[in-house]
Amino acid sequence: MAYVLYNGRQPLRKQTLKQEVAAINFSTNSLVDLWAGPISVAFGAESRKESVTGSVDQLYQPIVANGVTTGTWIYGNYLPTRGRYTVKEAYLESVIPIFKGMDFNGAFRFTDYSTSGTVETWKTGLTWQVIPDIKLRGTISRDIRAPNLSELFAPGTGRTNTVNVPQVNGSIAANQFNESTVGNPDLRPEIAKTYGAGVVLTPTFLPGFAASVDYYDIKLDGAIDLLLAQTIVDQCYQQAIADACSFISTTGGRGVTTLGLPVTSIEVKPTNFVSVKTRGIDIESSYRRQVGPGTMTLRALASYAFELTSNNGVTATTDLAGQNTGGLPDWTYRFTAGYDLDSGFSVQGIARGVSGGVYNNNYVVCSTDCPLSTADYRTVNMNRIDGQFFYDINASYAFETGGAKAQVFLSIRNVLNSDPVLVANGPTGNNTLAYPQTNRALYDVLGRVFRMGVRIGL
Repeated sequence: MAYVLYNGRQPLRKQTLKQEVAAINFSTNSLVDLWAGPISVAFGAESRKESVTGSVDQLYQPIVANGVTTGTWIYGNYLPTRGRYTVKEAYLESVIPIFKGMDFNGAFRFTDYSTSGTVETWKTGLTWQVIPDIKLRGTISRDIRAPNLSELFAPGTGRTNTVNVPQVNGSIAANQFNESTVGNPDLRPEIAKTYGAGVVLTPTFLPGFAASVDYYDIKLDGAIDLLLAQTIVDQCYQQAIADACSFISTTGGRGVTTLGLPVTSIEVKPTNFVSVKTRGIDIESSYRRQVGPGTMTLRALASYAFELTSNNGVTATTDLAGQNTGGLPDWTYRFTAGYDLDSGFSVQGIARGVSGGVYNNNYVVCSTDCPLSTADYRTVNMNRIDGQFFYDINASYAFETGGAKAQVFLSIRNVLNSDPVLVANGPTGNNTLAYPQTNRALYDVLGRVFRMGVRIGL
């Protein structure tokens, strides 16, 4: 891609995010001396206020009437997000030596949200330096993610979309409607239980080399997500779920979902209704040594996903591991080779990429004698998306001038100007053409990018 076409006035929303923090912290590395060494302790408290305000050009503000948000434009109908909440928390952390080479580390945090109440998080772990070459480590923890300001207070972003709606004669017809995505102030923090175990290798016979392998197993309950508009329609018209019908407006009014009445608006709201389980391995290695007039550094990072199962209790359970369309690739890689001269010149080459995958692990691939295709188990004749590697180069030169430290740098991303792997997104309504036909989280959509600059510090 050599350029991006700009045509006309674009939707604009201004948002101001503000965080006010007051905190006090204490720590000591020698609270009490035990037989295996001193106990380290840290504790403290914090108070925060998170707030958001904003404004939107009147031209792009959707119309809100009787609680229904309708869009003036097919895309880009915004209302400013406004809201705030406060957080109060206290924590305690400690490292306690068990015997020479083994330490216990623990932490506890008490948090109170003005929106959802109190929640406790904690962590326990052990590290054991078995021999100078090998260290073992393991942790068990209870973790949270609190809903963000947008998830809590989004006032309604309107866009035009299309859903398939049952008709009086039993047929299915595409129905264009206004979709309104709103926040939910009743959201609670997501809660996860995490298990981790790993090994760190620092072989004494190979100075400068280090490697680690870590296994993780995470179970997340009450994850925040939202149902797709089509799922809401299916729940209402096919499963007769009253709560789903309450989010739908037709020409007869909100919640009036008599067959034959066109759908005019659907409200989409996030809730705590998804459970997620994920397992995988993270691998890291590095090697550093003096070579000639400089230092060579090699580093490799790789992650493998065994499982990423998502269950919302509505649609079929899906394993997102290996799905290159919004899931998690089987393998994610990053390799770096750098050379730093004592004179201040540095150069670095990077290779990064993902393995190939599928569109959906629940798809049934067939060409003849196919079973009935459903929303959960679609029949397809191809279920494969290629992986890809991208290459980057960074170079810099550090020097001093006028008593200040300075650096000039050049960065070239996607050196080979590789095109992204095409990923079919449709047919999902008239918004399909608004997005690149690829997974922007995995594949580079900008092409070769140059960055040059100067950094100066006193």
